[in-house]
Amino acid sequence: MYLNVNNAIVYWQDAFVVTGAWTSWDEVMLYLPLQAGVNYLSVTSMTENGAPNLDTITVTETDQEESASNPLEPIVGESNNTYGEGRQMEALDRGVVVAYTGDGMLVSWRSLATDAEDTTFNLYQNGTFVASIQVQEATNYFVSGATASDSFTIDTYENGVLTEQGQTVIIFGNKNTGAGGTGAYMDVALNVPADQTMPDNITCSYTPNDCSVGDVDGDGAYEIIVKRDPSNSKDNSLSGYTRTVFLDCYELDGTQLWRIDLGINIRAGAHYTQYMVYDFEVTEKPNRCAKHRTAQQTVLEQ
Repeated sequence: MYLNVNNAIVYWQDAFVVTGAWTSWDEVMLYLPLQAGVNYLSVTSMTENGAPNLDTITVTETDQEESASNPLEPIVGESNNTYGEGRQMEALDRGVVVAYTGDGMLVSWRSLATDAEDTTFNLYQNGTFVASIQVQEATNYFVSGATASDSFTIDTYENGVLTEQGQTVIIFGNKNTGAGGTGAYMDVALNVPADQTMPDNITCSYTPNDCSVGDVDGDGAYEIIVKRDPSNSKDNSLSGYTRTVFLDCYELDGTQLWRIDLGINIRAGAHYTQYMVYDFEVTEKPNRCAKHRTAQQTVLEQ
């Protein structure tokens, strides 16, 4: 087995003699560089048969020379330290949004994992320079007195060189009048599925349910994937009919890209059709992952 002390980059190795019976004991001694106070020792087996049975570990002070040690081989993985390389991630734009607060506009945008440490963002209002913000400071800025009719753009610089210009801005121009009037929002028009009548002659309607986001068309902006549940959806403890479940995909301007009817064998309810949206196949366009049965009238509308 080998022994590591206080997460050092070296380890001490020793072999244990087979004693032949659990009632027979042997003693092995190692001279280690312990420090005053608390020390951390980790013991690791070096064979597939496991480590020896250790009954006790006794620590005593000694003036003996430290036992010979060996360098601990580092674990080498994929580098994530080079900008634009390494870890898989979405290829997103800055996602610039502007929210009306009643006395000004809050502009916010994304910092990206690929941003260099010297990245700077220049903010413009109606074409006029407002501020320069370092990536280490923030990725938002409040423009006092601005209104929803103003236009805003963000330019990105690395080491003084312009790398992104005039990022698209989404305006959250409506101020929420409820709950103290805090927050801002935008309306997205949804395509409501038609009511459906069940075999028991009960008619159900549809409401929006869970949502997820993903850049499904590869333009750098998120789309919204909305699950549509029928009004007769039921928990799995209840019997009875439920109508089909839909997944709808919308651009933020309300454009519907597609609709998936999951089919008659997918039951509607709070504990069904949990779905994920991510680029599982590394195609730079997210896939959707949900249970369905293609032989039972699953339909994709585009």
